[in-house]
Amino acid sequence: MSTPSTPPSVQVKQIRLRISFEMPARWKAKPVEVDPEFAELAELGGANMWCEIDAKPAGNIGFLRVWMVDRGAVIGARKGLEQFLDEYGKLTDVQYRETKAGPISAIEATFLKESELTGEPTRGRALVVGTRMGTFLLTLGGTDTEEYEEMLPAYQLAKSTFAIKR
Repeated sequence: MSTPSTPPSVQVKQIRLRISFEMPARWKAKPVEVDPEFAELAELGGANMWCEIDAKPAGNIGFLRVWMVDRGAVIGARKGLEQFLDEYGKLTDVQYRETKAGPISAIEATFLKESELTGEPTRGRALVVGTRMGTFLLTLGGTDTEEYEEMLPAYQLAKSTFAIKR
């Protein structure tokens, strides 16, 4: 999103996200602009993709993605994450745990997802945080488990520095 010393603020879909977190300097954030023909690619399980943080400038193929969960405050963070993961792909070994995103209570899931390219299982991770400003999801995925492992420190940095902007 920006340098690790400056929490990012990303303008997306004509509104400013009310969350921030740090990212490695070479990762690049961009808002998700959705062509109506392909809207289903940016909407999964009641969540809408708001921005992507691209790892390619840092030498990896993959993204961190920020999603906003529709009805998240109504159905709860865990239920929102479960609905999202139900549509995320062919998942196995899904494990949920309570955790923290910065100082905020959160739910995290780790899983194996069948790669669309190779058919092989690859690791994935998702974090959901319910706030007064909405319910936000952060997902990490790569082309394979090796890419996932290389990008995991960026996800952990985002998770540990997650904050709500006032």
